[in-house]
Amino acid sequence: MVGIKDNKLVKNIFWTASVQGIRVIVQILTIGVLSRIIPAEEYGAMAACFVVINLAYVFRDGGVANSLIRVDSLDKIFIDTAFFISFSLGFVIFLILQIFHESIGAFFGIMVVGELIKIVSWVFVFSGFGAIPQALLERSGNFKKIAQAEIFSSVFAFILALILAINNFGAKALAASFFANVAITSVLYVILAKWRPGISWSATRSREILSFGGGVLGFNSINYIARNADIPIISRALGAVQVGYYSQAYKIMLFPVQNITGAINRGMYPELCSRIRSGHGAHEIYCRILRSLSFCIWPLMIFVAIESESVIFVVLGEKWLLASPVLFWLALTGCIQALVSTTGGALQAMGRISELLKLGTLATLLQLGAFLMGVSSGIEYMAKLYFWANFFNGIFALYFVIKFIGAKINAISLDVGLNLIVSSTVVVVAHLFVDRVLCLDVGVLRLIVGFSAVAFFLMVVIYLLHFSSEGGFLGKLMKGVKFMISGGSVTGFWRIV
Repeated sequence: MVGIKDNKLVKNIFWTASVQGIRVIVQILTIGVLSRIIPAEEYGAMAACFVVINLAYVFRDGGVANSLIRVDSLDKIFIDTAFFISFSLGFVIFLILQIFHESIGAFFGIMVVGELIKIVSWVFVFSGFGAIPQALLERSGNFKKIAQAEIFSSVFAFILALILAINNFGAKALAASFFANVAITSVLYVILAKWRPGISWSATRSREILSFGGGVLGFNSINYIARNADIPIISRALGAVQVGYYSQAYKIMLFPVQNITGAINRGMYPELCSRIRSGHGAHEIYCRILRSLSFCIWPLMIFVAIESESVIFVVLGEKWLLASPVLFWLALTGCIQALVSTTGGALQAMGRISELLKLGTLATLLQLGAFLMGVSSGIEYMAKLYFWANFFNGIFALYFVIKFIGAKINAISLDVGLNLIVSSTVVVVAHLFVDRVLCLDVGVLRLIVGFSAVAFFLMVVIYLLHFSSEGGFLGKLMKGVKFMISGGSVTGFWRIV
């Protein structure tokens, strides 16, 4: 196994995780503080706004940035051509949203959505400019500079949102914060990358970029439907308040999933492309990623599911408790999405765009069906069907990606499956300890003690699996944890004895 300090992938993930860690703190503060100031219908309006913004982002990128990371060699003409495409797409999307923002608000039946889109649409001018320097920084592995830019912009955006929310700007405080975050980050990317756009252009390079980007755009468009159809369906069927409950529960689920997997996937993609170009080691990296995610994500998400009521009470407040049953199913869904989130980047790195589109189509059909069948019975039942749709999609997606990359399906399935068993057992034991032995009520104390119990029991399991008559407890435990996080599994402890 490659040492932690010598592993470029782990260094990339470390700096990306630093950003995600700060973002998690900022997001928790944002939700915990602002949800007590801004009412549910305002959050529902912002969630509806992001349905449109997320769709626009699909077309803004179009795989242009990833093409810079994946290509074998770069020259100035290629970079300038990619910038022209990226900036043009961003500016065109900005104009479209500015022209049709009122019509979009009318479609959702929430007119303030149009006003929010008019504010947020400016991000596409800045993100179109910042996408290329960001890709150059990621390709060179300079995740430290990326971390510096994103940490500063996240903190600034939170302070801005708080000031505006206190002054009764409502959902517009959230919109202004999002715009400030993207704008400042894009400007800092340009400064830190020490890159300036040129005027050179190549039709050949343009076709090469658009050929790869077209497939990625197709997948992102399909994936968009799978991930965003829930909000307009709930909005039209049940109204803005139910959207608010659902969207807040979804945000809590996304905290660990999006932040941990985001850190790992951003670090994985450049390294995976490099391994594929060199012709060796790609399957080892990918399998280590799956093991690490199952070890890091599953105990946390299962804990959030079981303690969903306390999580909602502590993070959002008592008035949001109706969202706790929804969070239960969404947290279980997060266990699956954590692993499936790696498949898109892996298929792009391998150049298997056709398979990417097919798997994306399957996921969309399953999840869209879950939304349409479940919404008439309420958001809790819809979340339940959403979980099962993700479960079956996860089996198909992971099977084919593991097969394509050349890894042993039986071995990785056993490792990941045992990590799930260990995670579930540990969380259930911790829950019974807090609920039956300590008899703690819903609240902050129950959440803190419960999470501490999960961490303690998980460390005990790691120690027992790595038990040896030699060495001290702490040394063996830390060695075991280090192995697990860097891609080990409960079946592989014998390799470090």
